[in-house]
Amino acid sequence: MAKIWLKKYPPKLLALAMLGLYSAAASAQASNNPYKLPWHCEAHNGQWVCREMTSDQPSMYDPSLTGSAKRQAMAKALGWIPDNSTSANCSSCGGHYYEPPIPGDKKLLPLKDSASVVSSDKGAVEIQGSSLLQGHVEIVQPGRMLYADSITLSRDPVGQQPSKIEASGNVRVRQPGILILANNGTADFNEHKAQLNDVTYLMKVNPDLTNAKKVSDVNFTGYGHGQSETIAQMDEDLYRLTKATYSTCPPTENTWQLNASRIDLNTATGRGYAYNSILDLQGFPAFYLPYFSFPLNHDRQSGFLYGSIGNSSTGGFSVTVPYYFNLAPNYDWTLTPTIFTKAGVLFDNEFRYLDRYTSATLGVDYMPNDNSDGESHHSIAFTSQTQFNRNWQLSTNYNYMSDQDFAQNFNNSTNIAAINQILYNRQATLQYNDTHWSFTGLAQQYQILGSQLLVPNEPYDRLPELDLSTQYPNLVGPFSAGFTSQYVHFTKDEIDGSPVAVDGERSTISPNVNLPLNWAWGYFTPAITLNNTYYQLNNIDADPTNTFPNSSISRSLPMFNVDSGIYFDRNFMMNGAQYTQTLSPRIYYLYVPYENQNNIPIFDTGIQSFSYNSLFSTNRFTGLDRIGDANQISGALSTSIDNAAGQNLMTAAVGQIFYFRDRQVSLCNNTPGSPPCISTENPEYNQSRSDVAGLFTYNFDQNWSFNANATYDTFANVTDMQSYVFQFKPDTKHIFNFGYQDNRYDYALLTTQQLQEGLAPPRQAMVTSSFLWNIVPQWDAMGLASYSLNDHRIVSTFGGIQYSTCCWAVSFGESRYLTASDPNNPQLIDGPPVTATMLQFELKGLGGTSAEIDQYAQQIPGYDPNSSGI
Repeated sequence: MAKIWLKKYPPKLLALAMLGLYSAAASAQASNNPYKLPWHCEAHNGQWVCREMTSDQPSMYDPSLTGSAKRQAMAKALGWIPDNSTSANCSSCGGHYYEPPIPGDKKLLPLKDSASVVSSDKGAVEIQGSSLLQGHVEIVQPGRMLYADSITLSRDPVGQQPSKIEASGNVRVRQPGILILANNGTADFNEHKAQLNDVTYLMKVNPDLTNAKKVSDVNFTGYGHGQSETIAQMDEDLYRLTKATYSTCPPTENTWQLNASRIDLNTATGRGYAYNSILDLQGFPAFYLPYFSFPLNHDRQSGFLYGSIGNSSTGGFSVTVPYYFNLAPNYDWTLTPTIFTKAGVLFDNEFRYLDRYTSATLGVDYMPNDNSDGESHHSIAFTSQTQFNRNWQLSTNYNYMSDQDFAQNFNNSTNIAAINQILYNRQATLQYNDTHWSFTGLAQQYQILGSQLLVPNEPYDRLPELDLSTQYPNLVGPFSAGFTSQYVHFTKDEIDGSPVAVDGERSTISPNVNLPLNWAWGYFTPAITLNNTYYQLNNIDADPTNTFPNSSISRSLPMFNVDSGIYFDRNFMMNGAQYTQTLSPRIYYLYVPYENQNNIPIFDTGIQSFSYNSLFSTNRFTGLDRIGDANQISGALSTSIDNAAGQNLMTAAVGQIFYFRDRQVSLCNNTPGSPPCISTENPEYNQSRSDVAGLFTYNFDQNWSFNANATYDTFANVTDMQSYVFQFKPDTKHIFNFGYQDNRYDYALLTTQQLQEGLAPPRQAMVTSSFLWNIVPQWDAMGLASYSLNDHRIVSTFGGIQYSTCCWAVSFGESRYLTASDPNNPQLIDGPPVTATMLQFELKGLGGTSAEIDQYAQQIPGYDPNSSGI
């Protein structure tokens, strides 16, 4: 055996550098010999040197092999190991690729900096300045290997360095993630040109080149393979394949294959270009493209993305074909035209911008002519965030919708509330934060679709809102002090024919002092806050329903509260395992004197639904237009159990408020001579104690979990609020959720006008369910549904299914949801239903995945887009 060490300018065969652009660092799966190939080993300089011997397996270059026999020979040459009953890698692909270990460091160095070790059966024969090596010639570099029956190395006559290489007979080049087989080839190091003839190649790829993280698809071999008449290196960056094929299917199959008369691979741009391409499906030419561009790595590149076809009750049959424009390293544009047979063409545009300080997204949807009504529709959505430094940040959010029909019929959102919304937010927020100080400047207004919303229910614009707060722990000894303050100018746009709403300014400042006393076994924190509020109102005379006689209003209310608790814990054994239990009783006292506040308008205030967290809240109202009177004490007890690894198995808490006087402050205004309207607004206003509120979380094991929240009225012996969520999740590919929510007093379903009129809060009961399930390796199913027990009807549903093979996938989904017809009565969702279906097809290794169906999957609790099947 002859062995030669070469320094500088090692054999730069095209295959050594070609396809390295994929940067696929694949490690060997095992150090055994799954090929069952014969090896010969002998001692050399005190070490064993082993090399592969001649195999009696059929060669893929054997002209007598055809059909499946030829494919089997090619699969064997590419390292395909069929699955069997003893295989540890059994999969739906019927096998897997094996990469034998490459001697030396796996880190690929530049060719000019790598040393080569050359060995062969016969020593080098010098022929006119060239070295001829024959018989199992092997050239090894760190992370690279080259085999051939014979190799001729030519040297530069001046520097005597290798300048050209000629290889013939069973040429095999391997580096991590890349294998190239050829009959023969040549390479010129000085000219950066090379050519391989009669080539078969294998490369490691990601199933989704648009998502580098999505690498867990078990229904994918992880490799692409193909053949080419020639592969030529035109210069340092450009490689050309003639009469080439490409597929990610197992090499024993030909489910789909891309055939091209020419393919150019540009490593500088990270882009591939195919000319005169034909997509074969099971050997049948199904689709022809004269020109096709595709990415070679995960870098952003311009080109077509996977589209979809669908059907909806409003738009008819639709075809979507997105195109991605990589305009610059820090900004891009995706144009998604969708053709609807009933409506016309919808152009969806998304612009993204990113630099060191700012990230921004602009979405523009435009339908120039809706065939159903002859109108044009459009929408705008813009968001941005700028971080000037560690303290200052600016964020913006602007939304515009041309009409409600466009929002309900062509909104690409999968959220029912977003589809039915008529309020579109526009705001800019400037924030400052440091250790002690916090400032927020906000300008906010809303677009209101249509003229259906009554003036009292329209939200106020905040032009502007200024918030300033500070907190200094241990300012004087153990005492901490600070304040919160806010200034807001509330306005509403005037609408012709509608009454003018009262508006104005609200200023608040609330200094506070507290004494946090903390010990290892518990805590005791008394606090005093003085709430000072001042109003300057406008339009009090122009509003015919105005009940606010004074334009200037001031309010000062002290607030005193004490929060205290004790910690207990113990270790115990159960069924041979050790656990830790904590027990924490908590007492919370709150006092706020009563003041009649019905002379204050409702700008931004509502009522909080009662829950366990309400036991420790300082105000039963949201917003600052009402401060609830209180003289009450809350008692609660919580406990948790953790295993020896610190994982929580169970958490439970229960508590109740005991009132020392009736509640009097309300949002509604009393009519003279009538009972207090608070009796309908808050039916339990005069009870001596609140509902018993509790929460419970139980993790049965790593797969099963249960969460519950409930409040129980001990006077009426009824459950006022209850929410239960059950989840079964053995892994990210098998998820099942079931939930039940029932609220006797759902204040969120009342409009501002209904709250002011003292309308009794309605009951809302809903059953929800969702699942994502890998039925068998190739089949995934998912679904979401919500059912209203009030209306005895299904509010929204979605069902989808995906069939995924080793090299292609198809997804089908159908959704149905109800639209809202009266924004002044939000608890009723009784509008006409909208249905839509979608179909998406994907060739793995050639582009992106199912974006639209994935939007529904993201609503499933526990879903992980990087590891789930869909």
